[in-house]
Amino acid sequence: MGAKENILQKIRNAKQKVEGANQDIDLNSEIYTSFDGDLVSEFIFNIENVDGTAIACESIAFLKDELIKVLNHQKIDSVYCVDSKIQKLLEGFNIPFTSGSEDFLDMETAITGCEFILARTGSILITSQAGSGRRLNVFPPNHIVIVNENQLVKDLDVVFNKLEDKYGDNIPSLITNITGPSRTADIEKTLIIGAHGPKKLIVFILKG
Repeated sequence: MGAKENILQKIRNAKQKVEGANQDIDLNSEIYTSFDGDLVSEFIFNIENVDGTAIACESIAFLKDELIKVLNHQKIDSVYCVDSKIQKLLEGFNIPFTSGSEDFLDMETAITGCEFILARTGSILITSQAGSGRRLNVFPPNHIVIVNENQLVKDLDVVFNKLEDKYGDNIPSLITNITGPSRTADIEKTLIIGAHGPKKLIVFILKG
């Protein structure tokens, strides 16, 4: 058998294997495991499965107490925040924050908002047009997100429709889905947390 025929035969064999494997796929089965509970519980369950943390807050007072508790536990004296809405919240909580470019490289913890959070995957969806911009979601070692319950959706199908409704033809140039702290296993198949972004991801969901 010549080289050309040998290559063609390998292609035929590979095609037969793929076609055989496809016969065993149930295209009608559910992709995701069903979850018995509300969307908040589903989000918390799924983000914890990817080493993130989520805290459901029944009130502003509860949010304040839990946020201060987290900052004290991690011995964080000041946070970095450029989102004007969250800045007002931090001022009301008497939590010190910085926002200047001269403080950017030294920040340990950033607090941001987001566009949506996804219950099905425990993910956070951000865009370049959100109040915190692009950089704060990947640079600081600790990333804290504050989000309202009305920004919680089931999955990406819902998100895309909402983004179209919100932005119309002016879709943001950056749309990113964050699922848990940054991680990689590229080096010797060893999992490293915080390789290309935050080591800790904490989401506060303000209910109601």
